[in-house]
Amino acid sequence: MSLSISSQHLIIAPEDAHLLRNGQICEVTERIQLLKLARLEKVGGRMSGLCVVRHLSPNFVSFDTSLNLRSGVDVVLDMGGITRLHGQVVGRIKNHYQMALTESCDPRRIILDEVEIKGAKKSRKARFSIAKPIAVQTKFSVFPSKLLNISTRGARFSLDRPLNMFGSVKISANGCNVVAGDITWKSSSECGVKFRHEMLRDELARWLA
Repeated sequence: MSLSISSQHLIIAPEDAHLLRNGQICEVTERIQLLKLARLEKVGGRMSGLCVVRHLSPNFVSFDTSLNLRSGVDVVLDMGGITRLHGQVVGRIKNHYQMALTESCDPRRIILDEVEIKGAKKSRKARFSIAKPIAVQTKFSVFPSKLLNISTRGARFSLDRPLNMFGSVKISANGCNVVAGDITWKSSSECGVKFRHEMLRDELARWLA
């Protein structure tokens, strides 16, 4: 059973249900219960903060956060590493939120990747926040952008206009070598790219200069 009160932006549904934008409920499979700290970002705004992910399925996430989010807002969950889940808030009960994913994920793969990384005692490559003008080259055009963060394995940059951009790109900046990579995720305002080859530390220093 689903109960929606638009004036309060409250949606109540079974824990294993996925609420679509039109209020329709569809069944969720491979639902995993976990307790994981993640970073939450509001798309198109400057609101961000920490949250605790409670449940994860291929098309649905539930989490707790002190941020005040309304139903219908687009958000991004940074689960660590390069795993970033994009979706829309579809329900709220106090500080507990329900989020419908824009693109389906593989929950078991996400959890397994984390276990493998911890088992191998590998650490995530440090990401450095930065605001640096760059040029992004696609197959058909070159456009100016702003680098938001970078590591030896990848980077995140902003989009000034909506772009239907997937596949391979090259990024460049004054005094830095051109770096080739592949788009791993895209929202309405940002893109993430994974480099084809891990960057040397000296080259990373030039990007951060």
